Amino acid sequence: MAVARTYAMPVQISTAEGVGYRAECTILPGCFVDGDTLEEVLTDIQEAISLYIQASKERGLPLPEMAETHGSLVITVIPVTVPG
Repeated sequence: MAVARTYAMPVQISTAEGVGYRAECTILPGCFVDGDTLEEVLTDIQEAISLYIQASKERGLPLPEMAETHGSLVITVIPVTVPG
């Protein structure tokens, strides 16, 4: 049985017109989710990335280089607007 691994994946989160939020893994083409809440898209994108990687491995497709993490490190980048 293979050991589960945790990877640091770049995810872009934005507001989506009429939907709420969109989360997209910027290194996995076509890997995105839409949802009503931020919590929903964060949960859904984690699952989408996991399924994408599993399916790619099963098909023998190459994957982009991913940074393996240890523990439960979470790094978030948010846009900040500063008035001039």
